[in-house]
Amino acid sequence: MKKFLFPLSLLLFCVLSCRKDEKTEVIPSTGTKVYVAGYINNLEDAYWVNDSAVILHDTINHFYDVHSVWASGNDLYFTGAAFWNGVKYAALWKNGNVTKLTGEPHSGSAVSIWVSGKDVYTAGTVLADYESTRAKYWKNGTGINLTNGKKGAGASAICVVGNDVYVAGFEGSVAMYWKNGKAIALSDGLIETVATSICVSGSDVYVAGWEDHTWSFSYSARYWKNGVVVNLTDGTASSMATTILVKDNDVYVAGNDGNDAGYWKNGVMVKLSSPLHSAIASSMFLLGNDIYVAGYEDNWPNYSFTAKYWKNGLVTNLNGVEPHALAFSIFVKP
Repeated sequence: MKKFLFPLSLLLFCVLSCRKDEKTEVIPSTGTKVYVAGYINNLEDAYWVNDSAVILHDTINHFYDVHSVWASGNDLYFTGAAFWNGVKYAALWKNGNVTKLTGEPHSGSAVSIWVSGKDVYTAGTVLADYESTRAKYWKNGTGINLTNGKKGAGASAICVVGNDVYVAGFEGSVAMYWKNGKAIALSDGLIETVATSICVSGSDVYVAGWEDHTWSFSYSARYWKNGVVVNLTDGTASSMATTILVKDNDVYVAGNDGNDAGYWKNGVMVKLSSPLHSAIASSMFLLGNDIYVAGYEDNWPNYSFTAKYWKNGLVTNLNGVEPHALAFSIFVKP
């Protein structure tokens, strides 16, 4: 099964104290709500509303590996995985209720969510057998297989435009996306590539991802527009692209370049993290003229991370009194 260096997060198309070398702001408790999903202290899955943490588990089913968040009306959704009787299942969490998306022996994890009207779409990876995985998505809990399980595969992100369902991911060493279940390869498989995020703007399909150009776990960030690759880095430092969105013909890609977390706007990187620490931007959301980016930064030499998000470059740290936390997904509700 393919391992990822960093968690992959949802594209949303629309759309610890502070260190002295960072700009800070406090998000008001009223008005706009910023939801961030992640976990605290390696044990507790959590989400934050603005900067207040809420733990996500109960005494029966520990909800863990929370990957994505979506707010719609009065409903709050999360996807990830949960334990039932010691088995890890892909799961959907809605307003405090956890639902299994997979059944034994098909354990797995749901890493992305998209809500369109009354329909809830999730995407992720399930165990096809004891040696391989399958890319899959669910519509209102009904699963649709995207691969046959003969090669290790997984789905990283989902978006829905009208009646069309787009899913990004990989099969074997090939970065892929699927439109209504039809596979479109983005690479030739000679070099390991993965698609991590997808968005659609008009007739154009944009997919973000990375390439392991040396098979040495040194990654290069890139995106594809209608299948044509655009390299964001040259491979000098390991880098990844985790999220892509497009607005007014501008292409935004979040991720990291070496130790720097940030985003590229039309290929030019905007750094967000401290130069003294390594960091990753794991998710991005655009609301009006505001750019929100979630991620985490290491606290070396303390072997812990600070979960945080940036609004227009201004950072909000999320850990509170906890020494360790990660942020995987962000959703902003006006």
